[in-house]
Amino acid sequence: MVTKTQEKSDGEKIMTELLTGKKTIKFSVPGTPQRKKRVRFGQGRAYTHKDTVNYQSLVKLFFQARCPAWKPQAGPVILDTVAYFPVPKSRTKWFKEMCEHNEVPFVKCPDYDNVSKVVADALNEIAYRDDRQIFDGRSREFYSNRPRLNVTITFYDEIKRPKKVIPSSSATV
Repeated sequence: MVTKTQEKSDGEKIMTELLTGKKTIKFSVPGTPQRKKRVRFGQGRAYTHKDTVNYQSLVKLFFQARCPAWKPQAGPVILDTVAYFPVPKSRTKWFKEMCEHNEVPFVKCPDYDNVSKVVADALNEIAYRDDRQIFDGRSREFYSNRPRLNVTITFYDEIKRPKKVIPSSSATV
């Protein structure tokens, strides 16, 4: 029988020892998930597409509704997103039934990383000080009859120095 500690890799064991003060926040943004669109250039300046700005505002709104008095955190962050896209009306009945149970991955545009990027950028200076703090994450996409974006953010307070084992002398004189 394999215990949970045996299943973990050496890297995960070290990570568990170094990171303390874990806080997790989960929230959902209803509607079809949007991707981070490319920056546009015009009239000598760069600008973010209005659809991206609007969706980032929506993500901020739902985060702030979930955590109204939240102050941006300074420690390491894990960002997980699960995007549920609407099932096309042209799909067969069996396909639509499978989508009810989140069994069908969404493998079309937008790319999974562009959905995570829009969330990471939206929560800059809101949930965390900078998106450079995100050191790990997972992004998944599925078809669903209820389109939405589920976000899970895990915050760690600090990185502490690993404890060193000091050998004790057992010889007595």
